[in-house]
Amino acid sequence: MRRILKSAFNLSLVSLVLLSMFSCEDKKEMTYDITEESREALLVEGDPSSPKCVVSVSMPFLPTGEDNAQRSIAMKINNQVLKEFFNGEGNPHEVVKSFVDDYLKEYKEDRYDYYVSERSNCLPEDTSFLVNAFSAHLTMRGSISSGRNGMLGFTVEQEVYNGGAHPVSTTYFVNFNPVTGDEVKLSDVFLTGTLDQLTDKITHAIAAQNKVRDMEGLRELGYDDIGTPQEYLMGPDSLTFFYNVYEIGPYALGPTRVSIAYKDMEDIMVK
Repeated sequence: MRRILKSAFNLSLVSLVLLSMFSCEDKKEMTYDITEESREALLVEGDPSSPKCVVSVSMPFLPTGEDNAQRSIAMKINNQVLKEFFNGEGNPHEVVKSFVDDYLKEYKEDRYDYYVSERSNCLPEDTSFLVNAFSAHLTMRGSISSGRNGMLGFTVEQEVYNGGAHPVSTTYFVNFNPVTGDEVKLSDVFLTGTLDQLTDKITHAIAAQNKVRDMEGLRELGYDDIGTPQEYLMGPDSLTFFYNVYEIGPYALGPTRVSIAYKDMEDIMVK
């Protein structure tokens, strides 16, 4: 499983993005259900000046409907999302609620004793610094867009702050087959043995986007070697590749997003 929160405050939390492929013969407009949870917890209960953790989640899930076939695919995709990113499966509202409960619980368990100890030794003028250092927040926002061959792109962006200089934002994508509900991987989209060629195309596209000629020019800007992308969104006419902060360069470069038209990759794509 990928991107499951193992320990909210000992590991960096990852952002979520889902791409779902879901089609129906009558081509009706796709609708979806929104699951929302917004809560906060004081690190020291009853102390309004205490550090706190704020969690806000807004995620779309596929409706199960009354049609048996559609329900089966929707439930399969929803459960895959829930297992990978919320550590559960079943009713989306209940799973997300449990996830938020656990997140807030871990926040208090991991930080309470340390905070109380530090506060006892803290000078009055250092109080605001201490509160900031022990505060945290998690924001997750999802959206769905239409893509190639009836595909739905489910994009989720996440921002996590666990103290320190700045929050960390992350974006992820997952692809699903509209007929089976199975996840679609790059190996399903591109011909066997062509991932190096794909990486070369992505490198050239990123270089052009940065107005340099090649990888050497990108290195001068601070980029590391471009690896096979983990995150990709299949739009109507192009494939978007996304590299999160730190994946191919320092924080100062930020995330890297580049789109390549399908027609420019036909030679390496599965027909």
